[in-house]
Amino acid sequence: MPNTTKREKCSERFSFRISARNNELIRSAAQLKNMSASQYAAESAANQAEMDLADRRSFSLSEGQMQEFLNALDRPIQEKTRLRQLFREKTILDRDSE
Repeated sequence: MPNTTKREKCSERFSFRISARNNELIRSAAQLKNMSASQYAAESAANQAEMDLADRRSFSLSEGQMQEFLNALDRPIQEKTRLRQLFREKTILDRDSE
């Protein structure tokens, strides 16, 4: 995700118009995060773009890729001992409710 502790050097410009209400929302949220409105808007838009791209519901595969994909789906389930153990452990949220 674009949120990193180290700020990327910005060299590109992106310009658009927004309503007064959205302007106030962005400025208020940016202030809470100690960011400029531009930084906040850019990072928020990039985060949303990553989620939108990751949420694609259709994709194209070559015939070979499709066969490989179907073979992977048909493979027997493999036991992941460490993963099963991880899901048994209490999370921070579980510990806080005790």
